[in-house]
Amino acid sequence: MSVGMDSFLKKPYQLHEIYECLNKKLGIKFTFSKTEKNITQKQLTSKMLEKIDIKKMKKNNSKP
Repeated sequence: MSVGMDSFLKKPYQLHEIYECLNKKLGIKFTFSKTEKNITQKQLTSKMLEKIDIKKMKKNNSKP
């Protein structure tokens, strides 16, 4: 991937793949509750991704 990419995700996007990618690239760890019985998966949109403040997440993740 010498064109400036570290990885890619194929459509249709799966939430677990996005969480895994964010964990690998930014070190962000997600915890999930197992108490909900009927979990529905929402369609991920570009507007949802725009709301992620990566600089803030990197800063918070670097704290011990």
